Amino acid sequence: MRNSGRFAAVIELLDAITADMLGDGRAADQVASQYFRARRYIGSKDRRFIGDTTYAILREWGRLAFLAAHTQRPLNGRTALLLWAA
Repeated sequence: MRNSGRFAAVIELLDAITADMLGDGRAADQVASQYFRARRYIGSKDRRFIGDTTYAILREWGRLAFLAAHTQRPLNGRTALLLWAA
């Protein structure tokens, strides 16, 4: 998997986690486990990158929400990844 695919998967997983937090209230690890089970084609190194990056972003979610509010952008997976990388 190329880096663009990895980052797209991170965005998709972040969107799934945030949508589930507002809906069912399941934990992030349960959503991630279901995400990876549905996508068995993702290799182990790619899973590690996607998981590590996703959880690094989630650990800084409060700071990212603050930055997103000041840039007047909605906080979704794409915005969170861009703010985290910057």
